[in-house]
Amino acid sequence: MLKVLVSLFLTANFALSSDLDFYYKRLTGLNPNLSNKQYQKYSKLFNQNKDQALTFLVNTNSFYFNIVSEFSKQLISSDNKFREENNDAMSLIYYIIKNENNFKEVLTADYYYLPSVFFNRNLNNWDSSDFQGSDSLTNRTYVKRNPQRTNNPDLAAGVLTTNKWASIYYSAGTNRRAVKGLFNSFLCTPIEIWRDSGLSPHRIRQDVDRLPGGNPRVFKNECIKCHAPMDALAGAFAELNFEDDSFTRKKNEIDPKYHLNSNVYPDGYRTHDNSWENLIRFNHNEKFGFKAPFKGKGLNSLAKSIADSDGFRNCMSQRVYKRVCLKDIDLFGDINNELAKKLKKDNYNLKHHFKRVIEHENCR
Repeated sequence: MLKVLVSLFLTANFALSSDLDFYYKRLTGLNPNLSNKQYQKYSKLFNQNKDQALTFLVNTNSFYFNIVSEFSKQLISSDNKFREENNDAMSLIYYIIKNENNFKEVLTADYYYLPSVFFNRNLNNWDSSDFQGSDSLTNRTYVKRNPQRTNNPDLAAGVLTTNKWASIYYSAGTNRRAVKGLFNSFLCTPIEIWRDSGLSPHRIRQDVDRLPGGNPRVFKNECIKCHAPMDALAGAFAELNFEDDSFTRKKNEIDPKYHLNSNVYPDGYRTHDNSWENLIRFNHNEKFGFKAPFKGKGLNSLAKSIADSDGFRNCMSQRVYKRVCLKDIDLFGDINNELAKKLKKDNYNLKHHFKRVIEHENCR
């Protein structure tokens, strides 16, 4: 009998120790260290109240250095090509999570969170070195700058109107890359999934050949899949560009990139304003759960539409799960649907969601 009791005691303590270290590693990115004061304080709290211990972890510098930092990098650039230590988009994400703001602000905020050296600077001319350094987020002096841009009060769209995002998605090209980036980052879905051959081609631009290789079936069966939904949304970015290290907006003026190669098919759609139309809501794309209105003008109205969708909440929940559980989860599967609904009910508090996800039975 004594052996049984000893065995049960050892098993219980092993499980407790296992949980203790699991939560610590996944929420700080650090290995447990008995001589570390942070770990010592966490261990003491964990033995008294697990919830308080987890709350302690998501308020440590380690959580932001290692967990939030990596989460932000992957959110900004899903292909992981841009790996700076910090930038204006990352610092905005950091601010929203740290202050437990509604995470929909990542697409709707009309403010920046910047190193104090930026406070009175023209943000069209910026130096990314001001953001660098492993301690830049927590130990440097940051200020909230509101509004984002006094000369363009109707433009603000969270990270989509930061210099870092603009440098990745608005430079050169035709701004179609911005649509793909928006879906990759905030709906966790590549174009190969949301393209649709059953849509109207009425917004496809003039630079798309309707008779590629002399075969009209190629356009109808292939080209239309991507260009019909993508071109219909790309109008939201029509006034935006990034060149010479500067994010620019020509209000009420279409950037010339939208009219490149217009002679390919002159009867195609010619962009004349920054209007957009969401066609990615039919057939297999109903799952994104977009809410009316499905048309609008300007980037901020499109960004709000994305933030209000079911796809956004599921995507953010999936990203948190992948970051702390270190494994994938079905975007619209039962587990993530359940977690995403709780995220919405919790007013999109992502700091709380990290705690919720790490405790889910499937996270281990």
